[in-house]
Amino acid sequence: MKKLFGIFAIALFGAALVGCGSKETSTEEEPKPIAGAAGWHLVKWEIGSEDANFPKDVYMIFEEDTDGFTMYQDIDSHGFRKITGTYAFDQETKVLSGTYSDGEAWAYSYSVAGANSMIGTEGQEMTLTATTDADYKLVFRYGDVPKSVIESALEDVRSAVAGVKIL
Repeated sequence: MKKLFGIFAIALFGAALVGCGSKETSTEEEPKPIAGAAGWHLVKWEIGSEDANFPKDVYMIFEEDTDGFTMYQDIDSHGFRKITGTYAFDQETKVLSGTYSDGEAWAYSYSVAGANSMIGTEGQEMTLTATTDADYKLVFRYGDVPKSVIESALEDVRSAVAGVKIL
């Protein structure tokens, strides 16, 4: 029995040593974006005069021909969630609103500054300000959505997944 306990202790110790590998820094480049998947990347989220300073990463892709959107959001550090729905953008008033695929409306409609449509140009910035709460602002920059974001996103099951929604 002592021999068995000793072998078990050595095996456990060996497993612990294997798990303590060194952290090597990767020299790999950023993941290549998937061709044709251009969209908006959240660069700043303000609530009041404060930047919402917690881990967040959001990408929005708007489809002009279908008025649909796909949002990839990781704002609760559990990985990207893929959320879909439809949107409406009034060119005259520059107001953006939307509805998630489950029929739930966005928390706000937004005044849009810096963009004349939901399809932008590389590096362009767009600011969304909630129409009923001027202290709630989202700033996005247009560019490529990384392939790794799209491939890693979990499909959001709106009735089963509760969590923060950026819009």
